[in-house]
Amino acid sequence: MTHRVCPPMRPHNRDPDPFCKRLLGDNSRLSSSGYRRSTLDIENLENRFSEVTRSDTWRELAEAFSRATCIALFGSGGNLAIADHAASDIARLTPKRTLAPASGAAISAHIKDFTYRAWLAKWLEIHLRGQSKESIGKTLLIGFSSSGRNQGILEALKLGIERGAVAALVSGRPPEKSVDNRIMKLCLECRYYHTAETLSLLLIYALIQSAGFRCPSISRTTQDR
Repeated sequence: MTHRVCPPMRPHNRDPDPFCKRLLGDNSRLSSSGYRRSTLDIENLENRFSEVTRSDTWRELAEAFSRATCIALFGSGGNLAIADHAASDIARLTPKRTLAPASGAAISAHIKDFTYRAWLAKWLEIHLRGQSKESIGKTLLIGFSSSGRNQGILEALKLGIERGAVAALVSGRPPEKSVDNRIMKLCLECRYYHTAETLSLLLIYALIQSAGFRCPSISRTTQDR
């Protein structure tokens, strides 16, 4: 039987599917019942979270999030699911309006009509139609890219800035130096996809709380039902 480990991220232009089917480390051992115990490396997640939230870029992003009335989030692969989840909880826990590409029909049509690289920018352009400059100026775009080099995400962020929105890239690895200087770049310095994606979602909840809103506990939510 062959056991695989989650691979570290490699530079590329397109984020592949970041989820491993088996979260098994090299030193896993078979238990008495025959399964392997996971030795998943989560890269000192709590310490990494603390380091990121002490950075100047984080403070800039938190201030932009607090001011914004609309948050548009997007990504590719697993990060698309992170964006959708984040948009749902921001809308649920704050009065802010949120956008995220969640329709499989729309996404597949956009990719067919406008190419994989251009579909996100087109999606954003459609959602900005008819909005006033004031409204767009209060919109914060957050793009998630594990590699920091997904050109489709970077092009969507650039389009948003040119229309007057504020834009931030949350990346697992350092982005290229050629990325537009008007885009905030919050680099998580992660080696693995699973760490970058988990940390990205945690940071969304940190943004919610930093803006003065509360993330409910599981026990309280259950009691309210």
